[in-house]
Amino acid sequence: MKSKRGLEMSGDFKVNLRKIPISSTEKASIVRDLIKIYNEFEKKYKAAFLLRDLLENVYQSAINQRIDEIERNQTLISYEILNDDVILTNLTKKKRIKMSFLKK
Repeated sequence: MKSKRGLEMSGDFKVNLRKIPISSTEKASIVRDLIKIYNEFEKKYKAAFLLRDLLENVYQSAINQRIDEIERNQTLISYEILNDDVILTNLTKKKRIKMSFLKK
């Protein structure tokens, strides 16, 4: 059974997880371990991650946001600027891949 601020075990034994002292080096170590586990999991199930990414994301809104950001930073926008933008190019590729995937 879970309580709001801690973990409830049998009887009156409660553990308040916020009161357990953890140093910043231990927190960093935990974060590094979690990132390592995630990266290994992503490598093992790369196809599933790619499919999930394609199905869940709507790339057009991200493309529009990126173009708005470029417009705010540049006074004059040309096709060269848009073609040279790596983020915009990657989003456009992913959108094309998603469209071809959905057609099949």
